Amino acid sequence: MNITEGDVCNLGDGRKGLCRPLSKCSPVLQRLQTFREKPVRCSFMGHEEVVCCDDKQSLSLRKSEQDFREYSNEIPVRVNPHIIEGEDTEPGDFPHMAALGYVDPEEPNKLAWNCGGTLISDKYVLTAAHCVVHTKRKKSPVRVMLGAVDIDNPDYLAEKHHVKNIIIHPNYSIATAFSDNIQPACLYSKEDVPKAGLKITGWGSTSKSPSVTHFTGSVLFCSVLKCDTFYRNIKKVDKGVQDNMVCAVDPEGRQDTCGGDSGGPLQILTPESNIYFIVGITSIGPSVCAGETPGIYTRVSKYVDWVEKQVWG
Repeated sequence: MNITEGDVCNLGDGRKGLCRPLSKCSPVLQRLQTFREKPVRCSFMGHEEVVCCDDKQSLSLRKSEQDFREYSNEIPVRVNPHIIEGEDTEPGDFPHMAALGYVDPEEPNKLAWNCGGTLISDKYVLTAAHCVVHTKRKKSPVRVMLGAVDIDNPDYLAEKHHVKNIIIHPNYSIATAFSDNIQPACLYSKEDVPKAGLKITGWGSTSKSPSVTHFTGSVLFCSVLKCDTFYRNIKKVDKGVQDNMVCAVDPEGRQDTCGGDSGGPLQILTPESNIYFIVGITSIGPSVCAGETPGIYTRVSKYVDWVEKQVWG
C-alpha cells in the first residue's frame, strides 16, 4: 500500500480508515495482541509499522476531509513556502486557485476573468454567491481556469473548463486532472479562526487597474466586535457583522483583497501536512482597498455541511 500517516486507507471490508502508527491505534493493537489478527499495513515510519486504523478518532473525519486525503494520495503535493501590495506567485504556489470567466458584453468572443474561486474536489469550485448569480447587469460565469498565474497569458499547464452547473446556497438573499499546478484545497471546519498565518490570493486590483497576474498577501484575524465598528453605517452590512462572517486585515494597511478578488480564498497552510485549508471566501470590502478597514469573508465552517451535501452527496 505504501501510504503515510494521516492518509485515508481501505480496511478491506468496504470501510475507510486512517493511517496511524500501530502504537497509537488501540483497536488494531488490541486485536493483534489478543487474536493475532494481522493489520492492514500502510507503510513504516522508521522501525514502527503504520497501519490502517478504524478507531473513532480516525473515522470521525468529515466527508470533505476524507475525500481530500484520498485526493492527496493520488497527486503530487508541492506547495512552495485581488491583492493590494501583494507578492507575485509562482506556478504551483496555490494550486487550488480558480479564475471564473464571464462573456464580455463589449467583446462577445473574449472572456473577462472577474472572480476567483477554490477547487475543493475534482469537479467543484467554491466561490462567492454574488459571483455566480445571474442578473440583468451581470451574467453567470461560463468558464473556469485552473493552474494559471497570468490569466491573460496562461501557459500550457493551465486548464479551462466549461461551467456545467451552478449551485447557490438557499440562504443567499439576492472531474479535473490534478497536477503540481492544479490541486484541491481542504475546507476548514473548526469554529475558531487562526489568529495569524492567513493568506489571501487572487487576480484583483493591485493599483488602479485590474491585475492579470496572480498575487498573494498576508492578513491577520480581526474580531467581529472590532470589525463591526467599521461597517455599522454600510448598507451592504445593514445587520452588522454576523457570526457567519470572518474579518481579516493587514495591520500595516497595505495588503488587502480588492476588485476582482471576490470568491477567492482566505486560507491557511498547515506546516505539518503542507495542505491549504480554506477559512473564508472573499466577500465584502471597503470602497477604497487597503487601509485600516478589515475585509469581510464568508466563514466556510458555517457552510461545510451544505457544501459536503452538494459535492459529496
